[in-house]
Amino acid sequence: MALDTIIQTEKNLLLDELQEKSNNWIEFLEQLDEKTLNADLTYKRVSGQELTLPYAATLTHVFNHGTHHRGQITAAMTGLGYVCPELDLVYMLVEQSQA
Repeated sequence: MALDTIIQTEKNLLLDELQEKSNNWIEFLEQLDEKTLNADLTYKRVSGQELTLPYAATLTHVFNHGTHHRGQITAAMTGLGYVCPELDLVYMLVEQSQA
């Protein structure tokens, strides 16, 4: 799929899909055990190169990489004059503690 592919044009359906995908991550993380997290993960890059890396650190990279891209999107939107929502985790934590 091309990076500029529009996967959903209706905002509410897109939000539902995003929530479903988030729930998939939660279910995945809940089933992980300490043995798996302390093991190595072997995978192939798109180029075909095989890598073996620490599982937990690689998983951390996946989440951190998503944060990186959200930052890029925010920077682009701000540069175009849009007001973006606050994405810093600390703001979410403050909001949740006040609820």
